[in-house]
Amino acid sequence: MQYAKNILLLFGIATLVTSCVSKKKYDMAIEELDGLRIERARLVTDLSNCETSLDSSKASNSVLTEENITLTEDLNYCESSNEILIDRMADLSVITSEGSQRISEAIEKLYIMNDSIGELVENINMKDSMIANLEGNIRRSLDDLSDEDINIEVRGGAVFISISDKLLYTSGSANLLPQGEKVMEKIASIINDHKDFEVMIEGHTDNRPIAGYCMKDNWDLSAQRAIAVVRTLQENYQVDPARMIAGARAEYQPKGDNETVEGRSANRRTEVVILPKLDQFYDLMIPNE
Repeated sequence: MQYAKNILLLFGIATLVTSCVSKKKYDMAIEELDGLRIERARLVTDLSNCETSLDSSKASNSVLTEENITLTEDLNYCESSNEILIDRMADLSVITSEGSQRISEAIEKLYIMNDSIGELVENINMKDSMIANLEGNIRRSLDDLSDEDINIEVRGGAVFISISDKLLYTSGSANLLPQGEKVMEKIASIINDHKDFEVMIEGHTDNRPIAGYCMKDNWDLSAQRAIAVVRTLQENYQVDPARMIAGARAEYQPKGDNETVEGRSANRRTEVVILPKLDQFYDLMIPNE
């Protein structure tokens, strides 16, 4: 407004001067007027630039305000998360301590288990050595008998002596033949020399029905044959009866095909099974605590 007044004043002066001043003063007044016009244009430009800068500053301030709000929220979230992590670390410390204790206990149990396994292996080896020694003694004692009539094998931690029925009995009978008595004498000597073993006598037959007034069926025949062997070992060769078991298998555990002569012959047998006493065998399998 003041600038406009100055322009009007100068215009008035110029008008007045044109009528009453010299040309030199008039030219100076015109020059000053042009300078004022240039200054006015500069000031208008500066004003526009200031307004633009102001608007930009307002926009920047708004952005900064929003960013500050976001940063404040992020800070609050981080502080909350930090507290949760601290709590979890405390819980993890407790769990880790308990886990370490359990691991230590597990390692100790493994050491104990390894010792037990070592002792178990040693006991198994001892048992196998006993069985191998027993088998060797039996083979040496019965080496004069035909392999067709007698078979010796180690199976399931026991020595099985399978004796053909023709070496022990007449057909359909449970009475021992003289050569059968000699076989039992040799077996009894071995049994009496190995008092840590038990003896199980099993009678086996083929599947042909038994025909006779004193035998009902193959169960009866296999049972009477097993009992005849047990009684012979006890009465004639003083084998402790508490160490012996008499069992009947009839035709239900065949070694050969009952449809052939050879198969039926293999099935008619008496098996003398010599094995460690059950309680001692159990002690060998369970390591000492």
